[in-house]
Amino acid sequence: MVFKKSLIIIIIGIALSNYSIAQDYSSLNMDKLNGRGGLKTTDYMIGKPMPPGYVTGSYHLYDEFYIGGVLLKDDRQIKDYPLKVDLYNSSLEIDDNGTIKDLSGIRINKFWWYNEKSKQDQKFTNCDNYTIDDTKLVGFFEVLDSGKYQLLIRHSLNVKQPTYVEGLNMGDRDAKFLKKTDIYLSNPDKQLLEFLKKNIKKTTFFKDDGKKVKTYLKENKVNANDIGEVRAFVRFINQ
Repeated sequence: MVFKKSLIIIIIGIALSNYSIAQDYSSLNMDKLNGRGGLKTTDYMIGKPMPPGYVTGSYHLYDEFYIGGVLLKDDRQIKDYPLKVDLYNSSLEIDDNGTIKDLSGIRINKFWWYNEKSKQDQKFTNCDNYTIDDTKLVGFFEVLDSGKYQLLIRHSLNVKQPTYVEGLNMGDRDAKFLKKTDIYLSNPDKQLLEFLKKNIKKTTFFKDDGKKVKTYLKENKVNANDIGEVRAFVRFINQ
């Protein structure tokens, strides 16, 4: 009986010790991130809702982390951390010394990083900084061109449902994430216009620049699916 009691006490002691070590390690990571003038522990969560197991494909904008910074809605900043966009949760993953912390999109104003693969700086802004038909989109825009009119790319996810037919034993059994990009323009009033062929003729969106838009469209063809042609159009009206 004495042996059993001693064994139970030893097991409880080991468990408490391991719990204490884990707590200390977690708080060290949090302090490290807070210590750079960045996040409070109430700003993020460790762990987050994950996609169902039967959905295949990546739900990240890129699979790699890139070093960058974040400007929060309350004007606090965090800098020089590995970042990754979670399109499924409309959030930003932050690698804090091996601990992945999930920062909700509702707290983010904008963020940026250097893409080591493309060798380019990339800038992103929260979709809720703009309106379209008096509503706000969820997620992030990549800012391709800034000026009076901004050229914005919205990255999002569609879920392709399973196509499997049991009787025929044909089709895909799993749902699949499909990445989607949509091109938008914003005007000085932070209003959005989805860049479609039928939309760019809506000169009311361009207000005082409506005549300039008409002139450009008479002399040039703009393929709404060709980012090079769209960018040339935006740079012209920003002159």
